[in-house]
Amino acid sequence: MPASLSVCLICGDSNWEELVDPHPSRSVTTAGRILSEALGKSQCRSCGAAQRVRSSMLAFTDYYETDYANYYERPGTEIFHKQRYAAIWKWVRESAEIKEPKRILDVGCGQGWLMDIMRETFPGALIEGIEPSRYNVNKAREKGHRVHEGRLEHIASTLEPFDLVISTNVFQHVSHPLDFLTELSMLTAETGMTVLTCPDGTRPNIELLWADQNLSLTPANLRSLASRALPASTNSLIYQSEDHSASLPPALLMISGRLGGKVQDDFDCGIDVLLRGRQKYLSSFCVIDDFLSEQVKESGNVVNLGASYWTSILAAYCPNYWSKVQFCCVDEPKDQTDFLDKPVMRTADVPESACIVLGITPESQQNVAHSLAKKFSLVCSWGHLLSPS
Repeated sequence: MPASLSVCLICGDSNWEELVDPHPSRSVTTAGRILSEALGKSQCRSCGAAQRVRSSMLAFTDYYETDYANYYERPGTEIFHKQRYAAIWKWVRESAEIKEPKRILDVGCGQGWLMDIMRETFPGALIEGIEPSRYNVNKAREKGHRVHEGRLEHIASTLEPFDLVISTNVFQHVSHPLDFLTELSMLTAETGMTVLTCPDGTRPNIELLWADQNLSLTPANLRSLASRALPASTNSLIYQSEDHSASLPPALLMISGRLGGKVQDDFDCGIDVLLRGRQKYLSSFCVIDDFLSEQVKESGNVVNLGASYWTSILAAYCPNYWSKVQFCCVDEPKDQTDFLDKPVMRTADVPESACIVLGITPESQQNVAHSLAKKFSLVCSWGHLLSPS
């Protein structure tokens, strides 16, 4: 199987517009692994999907089986994922008007965070999961969940249909989206419902920066795939998450089944508009690296606040700044002693003379900077330099 695909996985065209690499020879995965290759994404001129074309696709390796568990093993992950999946489930349940399914399948269930919530919501339902990472499978099983180890394409044929088949934030990682959606549909009972969430590619955001996310999709991309993958007796509805939600970054929700004749407004943006937005967003990181390097150059003690998603983005795409960082700090490091190549300390133990740089989500930086300024003389935020989505 090839390490990358030069044909658009959505429309089959091969007419690409190269997207700016935030760094010429580095990229980073959602699990925090920095790769020695550029992000390598391009936008299809025909359908607007963004795809990792010029660098390898990790979906063709054993990355999800052996290396993806780190996505869940970070400080504060339990609180983060409880909030995140509670927000996803609330959005899904309200939009899909889910009643009382007897059989539920969670595809790409991780450590069972969504299954925990669904079990509380529908205590009488049979809930099963599919997950490629053995580590995550064992974690979910420790909580009493029934989980099949492996990828969907290897397990689907062994299962009976379900009333509700749900897959959250997996679709952007797959290497064959049409096949994946077809398999989800085949596992859905005739009167059942398929639910899928993925990042909203019409609003450039952190999902565009991850090397292991092969696709950035628009509502039109989802509609195109659904028209080819789903039975003629079903129809699909697509929803867009609200802006500025800390628990739920920009996302799309597609619900498929016998949903009646509901009609939705088209909230796609034009392909040229989308291209300009993505290019501006990706170009921001050279500016951010220069800005932070200048801000901290006189400090002998540079401490990065955070040891998770946005910190790994800074480490990968702002290497000049990252080389000046002595420590990362978090409120409760617990057993974590380092993050990437930096020691981790408690925020409460950071001396007041330190220069604090915010390695956290841009949406939170203003409030956090205001709070930290009461203790530290120099607090650096950079969210204002990131081109808005």
